[in-house]
Parts: sequence; structure tokens; C-alpha cells
Amino acid sequence: MKRYQQKTIAFVVSAMIAAGIVLLSPLRASADKKDMVNGVLKMWQESVITVKMVITTRVVVGGKEANRGESKFQATAAVIDSSGLAVLPLSLTDPSRLANLFRNSSYAGEDMPEYNVSSQVTDLKLIFASGKEVAGQVVLRDKDLDLAFIRPTDKLPKPAAAIDLKKGADVDTMDEVVFINRLGRVADRKPGVFTDFIQAKVTKPRPFYVPGYIGMEAGLGAPVFTLDGKFVGLVVLRTTGGQIPFSPGPYYGLTALEIIPVIMPAADILESAEQVPKRKK
Repeated sequence: MKRYQQKTIAFVVSAMIAAGIVLLSPLRASADKKDMVNGVLKMWQESVITVKMVITTRVVVGGKEANRGESKFQATAAVIDSSGLAVLPLSLTDPSRLANLFRNSSYAGEDMPEYNVSSQVTDLKLIFASGKEVAGQVVLRDKDLDLAFIRPTDKLPKPAAAIDLKKGADVDTMDEVVFINRLGRVADRKPGVFTDFIQAKVTKPRPFYVPGYIGMEAGLGAPVFTLDGKFVGLVVLRTTGGQIPFSPGPYYGLTALEIIPVIMPAADILESAEQVPKRKK
């Protein structure tokens, strides 16, 4: 009888321990994920910078200039070379591209006069993680990939922390990834971090990834990484490039407008970056 009681107690203790392991495993997994995400942030946060721009916009309606003005913008960019060469979405440096998409859309009625919007970056500053602010310029525009490459006007006193585009990672639908951006001045331009799943993997006519809605909240220009810190790509804006349709119905999201934030893969960014002209001596 005594031996039976000992076995019963041992069984109950074992069951309690097993139950404890089951109950604690989600907490442990959550802690492990937090450590992984923080590791990615620590690894790459200095390569994620703020870009300040002054953009002059000109609007011509019916062949006559209707408006001209300056606007100040801030954006997130990813440094991809120790010289300070960085990449961000072209849409953020040239807002006229989006405005002109609606010019011949079905939103415009027959009575809408012809108009054209043009914009130009008249001042650009790169603000590195240290807070150092340097003057820069746009050195290459890739309209097809929605990429703009910018570089400090003068040589940096020391090499900048940079992402190696040659070590890009391929991901698949429902893979979890990490987004890093730079918050505004109100948050001391601290790095912000998001995690989300890949919503879709598109292969044609050009390969790219569609992030989930949380990932979209990271904003254009946010670089994306795997949980083990490999570079996946950059959040840019993708459109069909033609007329923007109006689709009446219960849903009026970005997809209905044929405009959506996507992750441009590292390999495509590398191919475009190789066209950046060398710095003149």
C-alpha cells in the first residue's frame, strides 16, 4: 500500500511538472522571440536613418501655373554602403508621381481640366543614429522599383554602419519578419520596431513581398529583416502604373486603388544600386 501511495504521489508530481512546462512554454517562446527581435534591432538600428527634405512642388492647370510651394518632409531610409549611400522610396522624394496617377483616373470627370504636377528636392539632409546631420543629394532614381538613392555631399569622417545587400534573404508567405523605422523628432528619432507575417509572395511580373497590415504601419522606407537578422528588403510603394480605377463596393482600401506598400527584395535593390555613379574625386 505504501509503495502504491509513493507511485501515486510521483505520478501526480510528474503530471504537475508536465503541466507547468506546457503552461510556461508559450511564455518562454514569447521571451525567446522578444530576445530575437531585440537582437535584430541592436544589429541594424544604426543603419536605419532619418532623411529630411524640402520639396518644391509646381502645379500646372490648363497650361497655366496654378500653384508653387515648398513642403518639408521626413522619411526613413536604409544605409547600404559605408560611404553613407542610402536608399528610400522614390515616392517620398517625388510626391508628384502619386498626384499624376489620379490625373487620368476614373475619379476625374470629363469636366476636369488637364493638370500636371512636378516636384523637386531642393534641400536634403541625412540624420544618422548618432544625431549627426549631413547634407546630401539624390544620386539615382529608379521609377520602376520606386527607389531613390541618396548620398552625403561630402565624404564622411568615418565609415557609416551599413546593410550588406549581397547577404539578402528569401522569405515565403506566413514567414515572420521584423520591420525597423525611425520615429519623428517628437520621439527623439528613436528606432521603432514591428513584427508581422508576409501576407503574400508575388513572383510576376516582378518579385516582391506583400507585408501584413501591421508591417504596413512601419511606413515606407522601413528595412525588413528575418528573425535571425538577414536583410529581406525595403518597404516601397507599388502601383499598376496606369489608370487608377474606381471600384464601388464595401471596400475602398489600397488594393482597390491598385496602390499597395510592398517589400522590394534585397536582390533587386542591389541590382539597382549597382547603377549609382561613383563619387567624383
